[in-house]
Amino acid sequence: MPAVQDALIILLCSTLLWFAIEETELCTHFFAWVAANPEYEIDSLILPFILSSFGITIYAVRRYREARLAIRERKTAEMRATEMAYHDPLTGLPNRRALIDTLDKHMGEGEGTSAPFDLMFIDLDRFKGINDVYGHLAGDQVLRIVADRLRDTLDKGEKIYRMGGDEFAVVQCHKACEVHDVEKLARRIIVSLSQPIEDKGILHHIGASVGIAKYPVDAKDRLNLMRRADVALYRAKENGRGCFYAFEKDMDAHLKRRARLEGELRRALEQDRFRPYFQPIVDLFTGETKAYEMLARWEREDGENVGPDIFVPIFEEIGCINDLTVKLLRRVCVETKNWDPSRPIAINISPVQLKDPWLAQKILGVLTETNFPAQRLSIEITESALIQEAENVERLIRSFKNQGMTIALDDFGTGYSSVQHLRMLPFDKLKIDRSYVQNITSDPEARKMVFAIINLGANLDLTVVAEGIESAHIAELLQHMGCAEGQGFHFGRPLSANAVEGVDESVAVDDKAAQSIRFG
Repeated sequence: MPAVQDALIILLCSTLLWFAIEETELCTHFFAWVAANPEYEIDSLILPFILSSFGITIYAVRRYREARLAIRERKTAEMRATEMAYHDPLTGLPNRRALIDTLDKHMGEGEGTSAPFDLMFIDLDRFKGINDVYGHLAGDQVLRIVADRLRDTLDKGEKIYRMGGDEFAVVQCHKACEVHDVEKLARRIIVSLSQPIEDKGILHHIGASVGIAKYPVDAKDRLNLMRRADVALYRAKENGRGCFYAFEKDMDAHLKRRARLEGELRRALEQDRFRPYFQPIVDLFTGETKAYEMLARWEREDGENVGPDIFVPIFEEIGCINDLTVKLLRRVCVETKNWDPSRPIAINISPVQLKDPWLAQKILGVLTETNFPAQRLSIEITESALIQEAENVERLIRSFKNQGMTIALDDFGTGYSSVQHLRMLPFDKLKIDRSYVQNITSDPEARKMVFAIINLGANLDLTVVAEGIESAHIAELLQHMGCAEGQGFHFGRPLSANAVEGVDESVAVDDKAAQSIRFG
């Protein structure tokens, strides 16, 4: 068809050209001159002229067609570029740029004249571990499934966007800004994403946290609306994940305080202002110090010592916890190098740290660098880690054991580990969480729980350590139950390495036990 069209165009153009030439007075004079001067053989020149005119016409037609094709291709490319610019290629969802345009449109281009709507920010919980353990291809597939579930969860008037990474957004438009409608949608999203995701026979458990901001109640411009949805999301993640929060005014002040604290902690880490302190772990029957647990302290510039409950969660969140552990471990190895080698130093490893596949190598690297024997190091892993990072825990425990380290299961009783975990993994110690120990004098159920754990440890040939012993009476009860070791303020508060060296390392223990207490 294009060839036929070209031929017709050429014929038409040529016909019109010659018709135009013949109608001009110049053409009449030209042919009269040719007739009067035959010696010039002008007739022989006419044919080349005709042919050249046809050639010019063909060239012009082809150039026209090329230009038309180029325009069509450019328009197609522009449409494709626009599609790519406003859509996420992995999930097919509109992207962050599309969200921005949508918000500006709903807000009347910043004039604040449109109907109310809700903005939700959604962040997947525990997604990073999928990429770390199973690879990015598995992570991409999980994101596709998440996108499909979100599509299925939404109603008319709601639109989902992928912001990037594991973050999504939802715009819910309605006539009236009713909080309960937002809550219903948030709950549906959380329930939907809490269901296991199967990929190639593997079940992935993620979940989601949701932050909500309402227009125009919380903000009348796009930037502040997005920022406040993000603030609400942060609060949701800070409060245990798997939940939603709507923005409240006090959240801004909290976030600013948190930002200042985070900046101060980063500077403190660079300035090496974190110090190891040591709390004794004693034999409840002899009073002999059997080991020390390292507990970090932040020495602020104003002289205040801040405990780990303040800064450890922040370091975990911002991804600096392993940097802190390496710095502290290096200090521990140097400061305790000449201590009694029969008393190991225990350090705590959190579930977040277990996501680092190079954690064991980092710890071994410090031991090699400082020439500190691995046999003098004890690794304490929380019970919750057995659930959250089961595969990594087993691999790391066996790696540490192969180097000669001892392994303790910390905070036992607060998680969901089973006897099977204790049988399968080569633990050396079982540490009873302080929440049970501190209540054994007043709570019969707590006493039963502690007594059961002690018996479990004995049956599995594990040394049982009771945490949080703050009185002689509690120590006596634990001794009577058969608990081997204990730690707490009753035996000593955490001290610096220099202070420990100046203290008698044995603690007097009263052999008299409380016989009036019934256990079982």
